[in-house]
Amino acid sequence: MSNLNKNKLKSFSKSKCNKNALKKLIVSGRESKNYSQRKLARRIGLSNATISDLERGEVQKPSVEILIKISEELNISIKKLLKAAGYGKLLTLLNNDNILEELEK
Repeated sequence: MSNLNKNKLKSFSKSKCNKNALKKLIVSGRESKNYSQRKLARRIGLSNATISDLERGEVQKPSVEILIKISEELNISIKKLLKAAGYGKLLTLLNNDNILEELEK
């Protein structure tokens, strides 16, 4: 991996997660589908503890993979989830490459 790519990845991880915003998105999406934490966890292949930790703000920065699963299951904009989770710089990069449009189809 080139130094430029390593530096980009490091800058993505430095942005902080807005745990309150992320919690609100997940809880409201889950409740709109009448899902318990356990049901959401089961449907996306995660543990109930992981969903609970996300909603309590115990996860410092959830992985993009987890955010995509939550986005797809709860019909929440991946852009909103990524931004709340502190991936704003990644969003900018993805927008430039038109990748987000593909994810939201």
